Amino acid sequence: MLCFLLFGILLFFLFSSCLNIQYFYVNSKVQYKARYITIDNNLAYITSDPGGLFIYNISVYDPYPIGNFDEKGHTLQDLYVENDFAYLADGQNLLILNISDPRNIMEKYHFNLNGDCLEVFKSDDLVFVAAASKGFYIFNVSNIDNIHEIYHNEQYEVRGIYSENNILYITDSNKLILFNSTDIQNISEIATYHSDQLLFKIDKSENYLHIICFDGKIEIIDVSNPSNPIKTSNYTTPGNIEEIDCVGKYTYIANANMGFSIANNSDISSPKIISNLELIGYYLDVDTLGNKVYLTSDSGRIYILNVAYPTAPCVINVFSLEKPVNPIRNMVIAIVLGISASILLAAIAFVVYKKREKIKEWIIKEIEKAGKMKREDKILLIVGLVSFLTALAVSIAFFIYFFKPINGEAFPLGVVHTVMCLINVVVGTTIISNTKKGSNVRIIGKFNLVVGAIFTIIGGFCLFVIIMVS
Repeated sequence: MLCFLLFGILLFFLFSSCLNIQYFYVNSKVQYKARYITIDNNLAYITSDPGGLFIYNISVYDPYPIGNFDEKGHTLQDLYVENDFAYLADGQNLLILNISDPRNIMEKYHFNLNGDCLEVFKSDDLVFVAAASKGFYIFNVSNIDNIHEIYHNEQYEVRGIYSENNILYITDSNKLILFNSTDIQNISEIATYHSDQLLFKIDKSENYLHIICFDGKIEIIDVSNPSNPIKTSNYTTPGNIEEIDCVGKYTYIANANMGFSIANNSDISSPKIISNLELIGYYLDVDTLGNKVYLTSDSGRIYILNVAYPTAPCVINVFSLEKPVNPIRNMVIAIVLGISASILLAAIAFVVYKKREKIKEWIIKEIEKAGKMKREDKILLIVGLVSFLTALAVSIAFFIYFFKPINGEAFPLGVVHTVMCLINVVVGTTIISNTKKGSNVRIIGKFNLVVGAIFTIIGGFCLFVIIMVS
């Protein structure tokens, strides 16, 4: 009985492992569209519509969710994260969230722009917001308990915004406009650059602006002299560009329906696309952490790429957006399952102990019967047992794997499981049709048939779920 109790305790730890927050997710159809991503201190902040803001721990190989903000009425898009706060474009609003406790994200500030909020950028104590036809806004966030608007300019249709060293950069149609923002109450325009392309979002590396243009182009502008911005070069990518991230001499590009590209800017006058990774789907944003790139897609999946060798980037992991599971709930379930298993096994041990003499007599009797079995019956018995045990082992492996985040990886094992269960059905039917009523071999055959049929149905349902989710 002690052995059964110890086995029950082992089951408890098995359930605890399977139900751990890092591995157990509700297997529902992917409904989130991962849009924008920001990496900060081994945490990934990802916006989704629907779904709100997700926070993932990416310090481990398999990232897992630790926080989610999904209040009704919010349509979260672009975001900027610094310290304990997230600054988000929320439809027509600027939304500021306190994310100091990822499990209890609180709304700190909400401001209606009366226009589309396209992009948010923070520099020092100022938050800059691109508001399309409503121009751009500047908010003072030096006192997080007293956030207030300090500047608004509606003269431009702003699609991209960036600020550094008291110089503010905005894009308006085919123009790049530079402002002196030293005196925030008296911002003055200092230069305008006219392009032959429609200009959108801006990133900056050293003295160069990298600007996303219409139709898959990136234009590079030298702003070392803010009063005289000069076009240095431009280049074309394989697809329409959604977002870029400039790090050192490389630009990482989310290439919409064409996947992911890397450009080498070592020669700023002649940048070149040095690699292109074609992925199925539509890719919206990109951010980097060391030699890893995180790429979001509208399928709700985030691709982790190794870019240690920029000419040969490769996918090293993929995870899907899921809301975090309550670890307390998981532990309660694990405890209940573990205790239940222990009680059940202890009860079985008690019954076996009480009936030990009768069981011993039955075993001796069955061994004597087995010695008198025909060779054909022995073969059928061995085939039936081997078939059943093999199917059982594959089933256990499949169901354990099934309860991990589903990205389609469980599908091949599920197919093997279903095939093995169908083989059990065939073996069971063969045994029944070739043995006499009442024989032990026939009982094994019935067991194969019934269990194989049940597990085939369950396996088929699980495969259907995987197909729908993936």
